[in-house]
Amino acid sequence: MLLAIDTSTAWISLALHDGAFVRYEITWQSQHHHTVELAPAIAQLFEHTGTTPADLTRLAVAIGPGSFTSLRIGLAAVKGLALGLNLPVVGVP
Repeated sequence: MLLAIDTSTAWISLALHDGAFVRYEITWQSQHHHTVELAPAIAQLFEHTGTTPADLTRLAVAIGPGSFTSLRIGLAAVKGLALGLNLPVVGVP
Protein backbone atom coordinates (compact mmCIF):
# COMPACT_ATOMS: atom_id res chain seq x y z
CA MET A 1 0.00 0.00 0.00
CA LEU A 2 1.07 3.54 -0.75
CA LEU A 3 0.76 6.28 1.85
CA ALA A 4 0.88 9.76 0.31
CA ILE A 5 1.35 12.91 2.39
CA ASP A 6 1.14 16.57 1.33
CA THR A 7 1.98 19.27 3.87
CA SER A 8 3.27 21.86 1.41
CA THR A 9 0.61 24.47 2.19
CA ALA A 10 -1.89 25.29 4.93
CA TRP A 11 -3.91 22.36 3.58
CA ILE A 12 -2.74 18.92 4.70
CA SER A 13 -3.66 15.81 2.70
CA LEU A 14 -3.25 12.11 3.37
CA ALA A 15 -4.18 9.23 1.09
CA LEU A 16 -3.83 5.47 1.28
CA HIS A 17 -3.87 3.55 -2.01
CA ASP A 18 -3.94 -0.25 -2.12
CA GLY A 19 -2.78 -0.61 -5.72
CA ALA A 20 -6.29 -0.58 -7.17
CA PHE A 21 -8.35 1.83 -5.06
CA VAL A 22 -7.94 4.81 -2.79
CA ARG A 23 -8.89 3.31 0.56
CA TYR A 24 -8.70 6.55 2.53
CA GLU A 25 -8.30 10.19 1.72
CA ILE A 26 -8.55 13.27 3.90
CA THR A 27 -7.70 16.94 3.41
CA TRP A 28 -8.04 19.67 6.00
CA GLN A 29 -6.85 23.19 6.58
CA SER A 30 -4.37 23.56 9.39
CA GLN A 31 -3.84 26.80 11.23
CA HIS A 32 -0.03 26.36 11.30
CA HIS A 33 -0.34 23.25 13.48
CA HIS A 34 1.11 20.72 11.05
CA THR A 35 3.47 19.40 13.71
CA VAL A 36 0.73 18.43 16.16
CA GLU A 37 -1.88 17.37 13.60
CA LEU A 38 0.02 15.13 11.17
CA ALA A 39 0.97 12.13 13.35
CA PRO A 40 -2.51 11.75 14.94
CA ALA A 41 -4.06 11.99 11.45
CA ILE A 42 -1.81 9.19 10.20
CA ALA A 43 -2.80 7.09 13.23
CA GLN A 44 -6.46 7.80 12.46
CA LEU A 45 -5.90 6.68 8.86
CA PHE A 46 -4.62 3.31 10.07
CA GLU A 47 -7.44 2.95 12.59
CA HIS A 48 -10.12 3.86 10.06
CA THR A 49 -8.82 1.44 7.40
CA GLY A 50 -7.90 -1.40 9.75
CA THR A 51 -4.31 -1.32 8.51
CA THR A 52 -0.98 -0.90 10.25
CA PRO A 53 2.31 0.69 9.24
CA ALA A 54 3.55 -2.83 8.45
CA ASP A 55 1.01 -2.96 5.58
CA LEU A 56 2.76 -0.11 3.77
CA THR A 57 4.96 -0.92 0.79
CA ARG A 58 5.96 2.61 -0.29
CA LEU A 59 5.57 6.28 0.60
CA ALA A 60 5.05 9.48 -1.38
CA VAL A 61 5.53 13.02 -0.13
CA ALA A 62 5.05 16.48 -1.60
CA ILE A 63 8.41 18.22 -2.01
CA GLY A 64 7.21 21.69 -2.99
CA PRO A 65 6.96 24.36 -3.83
CA GLY A 66 5.52 25.41 -0.52
CA SER A 67 6.25 26.66 2.95
CA PHE A 68 9.67 25.51 4.13
CA THR A 69 8.43 24.63 7.61
CA SER A 70 5.35 22.74 6.46
CA LEU A 71 7.35 20.83 3.85
CA ARG A 72 9.95 19.95 6.46
CA ILE A 73 7.26 18.48 8.73
CA GLY A 74 5.89 16.22 6.01
CA LEU A 75 9.35 15.17 4.86
CA ALA A 76 10.44 14.37 8.43
CA ALA A 77 7.35 12.23 9.04
CA VAL A 78 7.85 10.31 5.81
CA LYS A 79 11.57 9.89 6.37
CA GLY A 80 10.91 8.53 9.85
CA LEU A 81 8.39 6.02 8.50
CA ALA A 82 10.70 5.08 5.63
CA LEU A 83 13.69 4.47 7.87
CA GLY A 84 11.69 2.65 10.53
CA LEU A 85 9.87 0.40 8.06
CA ASN A 86 12.59 0.18 5.38
CA LEU A 87 10.29 1.58 2.69
CA PRO A 88 11.06 3.38 -0.56
CA VAL A 89 10.03 7.03 -0.86
CA VAL A 90 9.16 9.12 -3.89
CA GLY A 91 9.08 12.90 -3.79
CA VAL A 92 6.25 14.52 -5.74
CA PRO A 93 6.67 18.13 -6.92
